[in-house]
Amino acid sequence: MGRPRLVADGNTHVTTPQLETVITPSHAVLYSGYLSAAGWMGWQVLQQRRRGHHGLQAVPIGYGLGLVGAVIFGLGGLPDLPARR
Repeated sequence: MGRPRLVADGNTHVTTPQLETVITPSHAVLYSGYLSAAGWMGWQVLQQRRRGHHGLQAVPIGYGLGLVGAVIFGLGGLPDLPARR
């Protein structure tokens, strides 16, 4: 699901090297997919917390690695913002 978004973003950077901004259609597609997936996982954790689960018990089964990946992807994108404004 995320690979076509990543390929489209990479293609934009390769074919348009003079492009030095993060405000591109391919970034919009890439990050909208990320935000929807990360938002869904965060919502699921929040629902578990409302049911009284805390810490790692609030993470639904099968969501652990996805949450780790979402955090890493999000943190990896932060340094890119000020460098390409």
